[in-house]
Amino acid sequence: MLSALETDQSNGAYKLWFEYARRSNPSAWRQKVIDVFGDVREVEFVDWWKTRNKYFVGPQQVPLVVIEDLNDYIQQGPGEFPELRELVVMCNTNLPKRTLMEAFSDLLDRELEKKQGAPKFDDLGDLFKLEARPDTNALKVRLDVFDAREKGLSYVDIADSLKLIDRKTELWKSSNPEALKRQKATKQSTVSRYLREFDALIKNVELGVFPAK
Repeated sequence: MLSALETDQSNGAYKLWFEYARRSNPSAWRQKVIDVFGDVREVEFVDWWKTRNKYFVGPQQVPLVVIEDLNDYIQQGPGEFPELRELVVMCNTNLPKRTLMEAFSDLLDRELEKKQGAPKFDDLGDLFKLEARPDTNALKVRLDVFDAREKGLSYVDIADSLKLIDRKTELWKSSNPEALKRQKATKQSTVSRYLREFDALIKNVELGVFPAK
């Protein structure tokens, strides 16, 4: 159980992706998952993320940098991702704004004429992107349910230990045999649903998708 797992909406989502991958079947992974994820069961997330975060967050856009002199240009260098096709431009700021804008427009038309579309980061392969804004709390619960089941806990024990059921309804105010039977069925069906959802998430992870399309 990941009791100390961060559940923020940014880095926590990628850590959950990592944890789901650890519980998936590597033999079912697509090639791009094999190439990028590596042996996730032999490393901790912090170390894994240091060398692989670029495959998930991608390179940053090239910032607009004002080059004051030659030293500035030398220090700026080609950047971490030369594939971004940086363009160094000198302009006479004494010219009217409209003239400069027209000149820039002509320049970009020439430079980008045969290079339309986003740059391809061949050295990075296919970037992995979250399919949607993930509900990290819900994803963590399904992970905890799976882990508890792997430890051999019954569906009822899982529901009780993880407090999966909202007991504010009338059903939980009674202790007669029929109510107890329905309570047990509710716990079992809830855990069963979470495990089915976990399995669906695992299948997506094996395809390189998270949390779902």
